[in-house]
Amino acid sequence: MPNYTGKMTGKRAQSVVEYLTVHAWAIVIIVAVLAVLFAVGAFNPSNFVARVQAGSCQVYRPNGIGTSAFVSFDGTCTGGIPEYVAKFSGQAYITAGTTELPAKSSSKSVFAWVYLFPSSQQYPTVSYIAGAELNLVGTGSSPYYTYNVQLCMSACDSGAQVTTDKWVMIGYTYSSTSGTATIYLNGAGSSYSISPGNEVTYNCIGGADPCSSNELVGYLADVQIYNTSLSANEVKSLYQSGIGAVPENLQYISGWWPLNSNPYDYSGNGDNGTADMVTYTNSWLSGYSVP
Repeated sequence: MPNYTGKMTGKRAQSVVEYLTVHAWAIVIIVAVLAVLFAVGAFNPSNFVARVQAGSCQVYRPNGIGTSAFVSFDGTCTGGIPEYVAKFSGQAYITAGTTELPAKSSSKSVFAWVYLFPSSQQYPTVSYIAGAELNLVGTGSSPYYTYNVQLCMSACDSGAQVTTDKWVMIGYTYSSTSGTATIYLNGAGSSYSISPGNEVTYNCIGGADPCSSNELVGYLADVQIYNTSLSANEVKSLYQSGIGAVPENLQYISGWWPLNSNPYDYSGNGDNGTADMVTYTNSWLSGYSVP
């Protein structure tokens, strides 16, 4: 009887090779598609969170501006992320009112979400000037890829380091009782004993004093100012609520600028901002993950 073992083995090997050759291309294509989807953030959990429009949530003050009795939220104020964020290109800034913001010697808290572009160079983010500025200062060779978060009152202190191409929540609290300022990055803080600086009367968002130089290059969102020193647990909760967070301590919120397509103040205190060369984008999710 003839021996066909060799022939059959050869045919099977050829079939296997042909099968792998055909399907290898399919596997390569699938991997390439998955890589593209991953790069555009298709698997980012943030993409599955509902986006909210400007003004969908705001603070209601039944007794008028500056009052805190019976203050409450109005609208849909749970979950979601902003549809838009503010984009600053190095010459843009927002000037806002200071009517109800805390004075230099008063306790205060200032927080915002920021995303720095690689082209950033020693530009501040939030400069609420009432005895305190919150700056991001480049620490490497230009273009800067690492920044120190600095709080400037009577002097400047560095509290944390951030990198470009990533959303972070930065801010500070100041207690007039203890004379202690704490700089926070993503809910974690470093404390300093520091005295308030000179009193001035403007509120720059994304810019520096006097709102005409050293502007931010990047995105900014959810700027919140309180007339109290938030506790460490409140700051942590604010961070964990994400970039669409509503004010953590409603009784003490002084100014709230979500920057979700406009520079309006949604704290109920009427300190609306005026934007100069600021644009708004809904393509901002890269570099952001829900905390």
